[in-house]
Amino acid sequence: MNQNRLVRTALSAVAAACAVAALSARAAEENAAGAAAEGAAVAGGTAGTVYPKEQYPYAELVKRPLTLSAGLFQLDVPVGINLSKDQVGEPWFITPSIDLGLTDDLTVGLFHPVHGICLAGSSHGCREVYDDLGARATLGLFRDQASQLAVRASLFAESFSEDLYNASVGAAYKRTVGNAAFVLEADLDIGLNKRDVRPFNEQLALAAEGQLQAAEGLAMFARIGFTKPIDENFAFLPDYLIPVTFGVEYEPAPKLDLGAEFTFDNLLGDENTADERELTVFLRKFF
Repeated sequence: MNQNRLVRTALSAVAAACAVAALSARAAEENAAGAAAEGAAVAGGTAGTVYPKEQYPYAELVKRPLTLSAGLFQLDVPVGINLSKDQVGEPWFITPSIDLGLTDDLTVGLFHPVHGICLAGSSHGCREVYDDLGARATLGLFRDQASQLAVRASLFAESFSEDLYNASVGAAYKRTVGNAAFVLEADLDIGLNKRDVRPFNEQLALAAEGQLQAAEGLAMFARIGFTKPIDENFAFLPDYLIPVTFGVEYEPAPKLDLGAEFTFDNLLGDENTADERELTVFLRKFF
């Protein structure tokens, strides 16, 4: 993709986002007007429910919408550890993020897309101690009794030290079915500069996740993905990756979650292997 086409694409995306935001403002008013009527359904809520901040389903993963309730903050502190063969702990890193529900259908936040705070040192896989940061937004487009559809976008520095900047656009759909839920996601990552020296300039990522509420405050989930590099500059990359993740989330105290997930980075894809893997343990706090 040449630079002029990239600029036109970016401008078109911004224009579309502005139009969607205008429509969302009207939808937000309608949601607010109907919130009291839906309040009676909150106790048995789903991913499509509009929750007051005080009644957000903190302990019930399968009922959480794709966007936060208005006024609600979510702080995530994940610790990632490389467990690949012969590279255990190379690196390990902390990638904190914070998000805020501006309205029931619009969530914005800051996040770290790569290694965040990387403390393993340059000899163990860290480029720098701190080398990336991004901003993101998720906009709910549609809700029904059991589900929500949302679009999302982000701008981020993949690496300050290497002067690499990216954007991403995508969508997600979540539906609750009893004590289970499933989530479908699609995202396109776009390199914004140095497009002739990157391994690839775009990357398509698809994912499907199943969630199960095993008990009050305890949920399990599994995810399978499909990642496809696009516009490659080098020929040594796998044609596509299929990562597989298994995880658990538990609420030991109100508005506080602890969890862990184990990922095989390319268990089923091209040049697949079980030797490339990662463990993430996380703390999630709502306030």
